[in-house]
Amino acid sequence: MSLVSDPLGFDFFVRALIAAVIVGITCGALGTHVALRNMSAIGNGLAQCTLGGVAVAVVAGVHPVVGAVVGALFASWLMTTISRHRGIQLDSAIGLVSTSMFALGVAVVSANRESAPNLSDLLFGNVLAVTTSDIVLVGVVGTVVVTWVEMAHKELTLAAFDRDGAATIVRDAARTELVFQLALAAVVVAAVQVVGVLLIAAALVLPAATARLHSRSAASMLRAAALIGGGIAIAGLYTSFHADIASGPAIVLAGTIAFGLAWLAQQVTAARPH
Repeated sequence: MSLVSDPLGFDFFVRALIAAVIVGITCGALGTHVALRNMSAIGNGLAQCTLGGVAVAVVAGVHPVVGAVVGALFASWLMTTISRHRGIQLDSAIGLVSTSMFALGVAVVSANRESAPNLSDLLFGNVLAVTTSDIVLVGVVGTVVVTWVEMAHKELTLAAFDRDGAATIVRDAARTELVFQLALAAVVVAAVQVVGVLLIAAALVLPAATARLHSRSAASMLRAAALIGGGIAIAGLYTSFHADIASGPAIVLAGTIAFGLAWLAQQVTAARPH
């Protein structure tokens, strides 16, 4: 039991655990619709864009969260705008915007090493350094996003499988799509501290992909993904503490193992004679 209880004696670990579980549940819930829409590339792109926003904000003397939010929202708008031009696909727009803003962030950090944030923490996360204000931020974001996803689940699911049909059937379909983009940007910002810029896409997709293997409906997939997201956050954080490795990679590896076990279980079930 000491492996479980000992870390709880440290205040920083308790704060990290709360933040990681909230982010895990939120990423699992929203990630369900990211996966159904095959939008993992956008999540990864927005995550990379936050690096540029955070770096510029810190150097300019603005709160990092403000820079991350502005960077993510600006990137989302820019990706959509560029992809509307004839001959430019969405994946090309994502690659263009995300790599450019990522390069901007690295350039700003390297040119302002004394005032800029630690690049390693931004890339791979440092959940063990979260503060009470960080917990408040992820708590508010998580509560709002999960509540909205649950309320708009039917509309989001319809849009995932038939966007044109959703535009004609669902009232205010355009507004729902806009809120979805805003929710994705907010979750990306909240998750940077926990899993880092480079691993947010995995945090969004892994719980949903694992849940999808054994779910019979989108609704059950959403709830299972939220639970899995919280579970792998706990497993990954304990692994990070005991193995002394970065929290982001530890959480993502825990998610990878969970997906692998779920996939094996599916294969065994499918191989049994009926």
